[in-house]
Amino acid sequence: MNGSLHEILEKLAGLKIIGRVEEMAVEAAKGTTEGQVFILSRNGVPSYVLKLEEAEYTRETAQFLIRYAEAYLLPKLLYVDPEHRYLLYEYQDGTTHVNRGGKKDWMSELARGLLNHYKLEQSFQGYGRPDSPCESWREFNGRSLVFASERIGDYLPAKDHELVERVWKEKLRDWGEEDKYWLHGDTGVHNFVFDEDKMTGVIDPSPIAGPILYDFTYAFCSSPDDLNVETLLGAYNELNIRTVEPGEVILETAFQLYCRIAICLMHHPEDLPAYLEAWPLWAAMAEELTS
Repeated sequence: MNGSLHEILEKLAGLKIIGRVEEMAVEAAKGTTEGQVFILSRNGVPSYVLKLEEAEYTRETAQFLIRYAEAYLLPKLLYVDPEHRYLLYEYQDGTTHVNRGGKKDWMSELARGLLNHYKLEQSFQGYGRPDSPCESWREFNGRSLVFASERIGDYLPAKDHELVERVWKEKLRDWGEEDKYWLHGDTGVHNFVFDEDKMTGVIDPSPIAGPILYDFTYAFCSSPDDLNVETLLGAYNELNIRTVEPGEVILETAFQLYCRIAICLMHHPEDLPAYLEAWPLWAAMAEELTS
């Protein structure tokens, strides 16, 4: 254990937040690019997660967890360093990404356990991420479109690129202040905790300001299984805030799936065949809804 980590644990123990340092077993976990993550166990039982991150990320994460403390899928925040060097929250049983069970089930649980707790955001000026805000939601989607188009290239035919651009220009809603919420921003299966085929937690927010439908469709497209309308709309019915008709949900999902293919190419190329297999169905529905 390095000196700075030991110093942090001593402080947390002195504040009576964790037990005595000599009682704690510390295991390094896979963290984010910049940060470090440690699992703290007592008597062989994982009990806490300690995250060391850049101050801005720590501040945003803490604010998100405090704001939505009643959302039962989020971990309970136990301590935030005054200088925002680290934070401590309760450990959630399970593993990310795997042993998920059916997508309709965990998407429905995501709606009940997190999305239905979202609150309107009125203080943040703009849309998207705090470090690179956009003047409108349309601009945010436009940035995503350019990013995805450049990376997908010839993996999709030109007519599909043109279709998605047309959907963005003509059909996607330019969500306004009345639909702007403070979102998790990275609702993918890599940030969902599952235990025995049930969703038990959501970790690692990367907050953005935007419509709830963004986090919902992002989650749906974050794994290539069950990418069908029945699963999508079945889970959508669990949302307390349903502001659009099914056709618009389908268009939002088709756009999100297009963006997901680009992310897949960058980070999960092994999933690409499954996404490309699912894509024609959504392209056909988008074509029908835009004609």
